[in-house]
Amino acid sequence: MQHNPQARMDEIEQSLEALTLRVDQLSVRLLHLENLDMPAVAQKEVGSEPREAPSKPVGCVAPKLPDADTQPAPAPPPAQAARAPVAIKQAPLPTPARVSKPNPKKRGIEFDPSQFEWLLGIRGLMLVGVLIVVVGVGMFLKLAHDEGWIAAMSPITKCAGAGIFGLALIGVGELLRKKLSPLSSSGFTAAGIATIFASVYASSRVYELMGVEFAFSLLVITTLCGVLLGAIGQRVMLSLLSLMGAFAVPMLLSTGEPSYFIFPAYLLLLLSMGAVLSGWKGGRYAYARQLAWWGTGLLGSAWIVDMHDRALVSSLVFVTLAWLMTVIELAFSARFFTRLRDRVEWDGASNAGIRIDAEGNRSFNPAGLLTREARWINALFGATIWAVVSAGATIRTQEPGLVFLSPMGFAVMGVVVVVVTM
Repeated sequence: MQHNPQARMDEIEQSLEALTLRVDQLSVRLLHLENLDMPAVAQKEVGSEPREAPSKPVGCVAPKLPDADTQPAPAPPPAQAARAPVAIKQAPLPTPARVSKPNPKKRGIEFDPSQFEWLLGIRGLMLVGVLIVVVGVGMFLKLAHDEGWIAAMSPITKCAGAGIFGLALIGVGELLRKKLSPLSSSGFTAAGIATIFASVYASSRVYELMGVEFAFSLLVITTLCGVLLGAIGQRVMLSLLSLMGAFAVPMLLSTGEPSYFIFPAYLLLLLSMGAVLSGWKGGRYAYARQLAWWGTGLLGSAWIVDMHDRALVSSLVFVTLAWLMTVIELAFSARFFTRLRDRVEWDGASNAGIRIDAEGNRSFNPAGLLTREARWINALFGATIWAVVSAGATIRTQEPGLVFLSPMGFAVMGVVVVVVTM
């Protein structure tokens, strides 16, 4: 079907006419805005509306010269000089809609193959490199011992040499972090920390060169340095590995004697360290909070099973403090999240398993409990269940009739926390 050339020309003329009217409207508004910025005297003399051009051609009349005190009228805009102005009804300009910036990171339970491949390829190779360095050092020391290369060396020299080698690896890692990138230094730093771990453990368990208390202090300082180096250099895996080593220290240096105060205090220290690290750095450092919570819960439960019949007060104080620290961390993180809610992607149709459709109907979706938005509910529910069961089992060994004090006590504390936070 062929178009009529005349009709096409008419459409083009109408489009040009509409564009011309739009240019006239913008010119009038621009002149009006310019007059608003002028002094009041100038606005009275010039006026805020443009002068109309004569609709008919006039004769050759000598123009009237303006007075000396009168300012000449401003020249009309180019669009108005070419044609007679048309009365235009000014419409308010539409307000630009606020467009939220999409977050490229997917939030939810969807599996992202690209992230998995990156995690397996880069961080997996880093872990393999750490294991290779540590195993290689151990095999070299065994070979040197079997061949008699270091037979003449004293145990102090062997352990000190291993510790110095670990410090050298940490120094190389820090040099690579400053020169290249944090990722390239993680393997050397982690291998150095693991080597120091091995030297301190050998000094205490194999050669008995130092007491358990002193070895425990050295290992705690080593893990704290590893966590701090990982936080400063933006190396999440290094912080996580150091925190895992911190939880392994009591098992490596266990003497079998009951600990009424040191062990639970140490677990509470690691729990607070994970919470502070997560709140300080954010992002993927949130895994440190999860690792600290699960490590404290598992090792703390094992300690309660062993000590509940011998240390009633210590067990109840440990459970109560661990529960309060978890609740306080959840309250602070929830307040921090509300300040970031407008700047991150948030699924308004799903909140901790409750879905709301366009008509306002509510339905429960169990898969929503696995999302990040449900962390506060899951963490509070899990911590409360753990605390009630642990405290109830401890009280039952002393007086079975007082088991009800455990759920009632945590219910009262929950009400107090809600009142305080509100």
